[in-house]
Amino acid sequence: MPPLLVHRPRHTQSTPWQQMEIPKAKSPNLSTRYLLLMTCGMGGLQVIWSVVLANGTTHIISLGASKAWTPLIWLIAPLCGIFVQPLVGILSDRVETGFGRRRPLIALGSMGAVLSMNLFAWAADIAAVLSRPSQSETHDKQAAVSIVVATVGFLALQVSLQPVQMGFRALVVDKVDADQQIHANTWTSCWIGVGNIIGHLAGSLELDTFQSINRFQILTAIACVCLLSTTILCCAAVQETTCTLQSPRAGAPRARGTNLDSAQSSVSTHMDTTKYRMGSRLGSATYLVFSMAALLTNSLLPWLIGSRLVNARGLTATCRIPWAVCQALFALCMCLQVVVESWIVSATLIACTGISWAMVQGIPFAVIGEVLATDDTKGEHKAQMGAILGLHNVAISLPQILSAMVGSGLLFVAEAVESENGTAWILGMGSLPAMAATYFTAVDGFA
Repeated sequence: MPPLLVHRPRHTQSTPWQQMEIPKAKSPNLSTRYLLLMTCGMGGLQVIWSVVLANGTTHIISLGASKAWTPLIWLIAPLCGIFVQPLVGILSDRVETGFGRRRPLIALGSMGAVLSMNLFAWAADIAAVLSRPSQSETHDKQAAVSIVVATVGFLALQVSLQPVQMGFRALVVDKVDADQQIHANTWTSCWIGVGNIIGHLAGSLELDTFQSINRFQILTAIACVCLLSTTILCCAAVQETTCTLQSPRAGAPRARGTNLDSAQSSVSTHMDTTKYRMGSRLGSATYLVFSMAALLTNSLLPWLIGSRLVNARGLTATCRIPWAVCQALFALCMCLQVVVESWIVSATLIACTGISWAMVQGIPFAVIGEVLATDDTKGEHKAQMGAILGLHNVAISLPQILSAMVGSGLLFVAEAVESENGTAWILGMGSLPAMAATYFTAVDGFA
């Protein structure tokens, strides 16, 4: 267990973190309506993620980027998770405003995400304005500028999403007692499933009726409206209690679950417009079924992990078997991707991983929330909530960097040997860490 989560007795000389007054007057029985409003922001955030994950790679390739280089562009996301989110978490822990600790960063991050998402979506149009070369070099220069603008927009988007994701998660732990953590995180996971369904349902529809804008730009507008509306609802419903320090301060990274963005790399740069649109819509339809499976799992999770069993054995021990099962299911589905030849079977396997993804989204945060919400962890650990969630995000992001590098290498090798099965190789490699996680969970506990 990480040192930050281990209870240590108070020393004679307390630190500024220990001298921080943490609000303890939390309602032990928060209403379902309050939990829904508190967690709805994750739904809007997930619409952004679903649009980017399902359509981001094809959008980058359509700008002229090499298919083998797109995993390297995706490295930006986990790098921001490693370096940006812990810093944002520490900053959020020390913020003192009348608007609260989490909500200011959530609001600023949401506005930044909207601006950067549009920069990413409109990269080609912006490049057309910025590049004014001669007629002979128009295409090459405009494509290069488009890729640069899209990369900058994608980087800004990932940076902006870190305070939003951390803030929404930290609000749940701040405001909800230990006995309601599983329910609060279940609602969070349900909202994530709803956000996935909205994003992928919109992506599977025919949206090419407008000649002046493309389908990805339309999806971007839908996603931005969802993020802003849910952010406003969440920030208006939740009232934070300002934390105060009794002494001067001392001186002072997905989901995110199953990463399926490498699978979208199967789009050919030479594909005609009709096949390009059809492939993108089929990908969104697959994600839609994936999201429905995840939402159904999230709805059943409180019944699978009953309150009586949790009270008798503890949340961590109770979640051990479901965690091992979800890892084993994911490993099986990824192994089968290497041998299947039908796209229908492949899409079905991807949809089945929605069950695993739902548990990955809910169980770890519920366990962390239970540990941090218990009476003996209030004080120093409670004041470092953002930092602890940032460290958890580092543990998520580091494997994503490794997988992106391995995925890029496999695609380069596949192109060198003129193989079209690079994506299947990547998915098959993804089964190996899931197998290891299943083994260690069964033998030693959580992995």
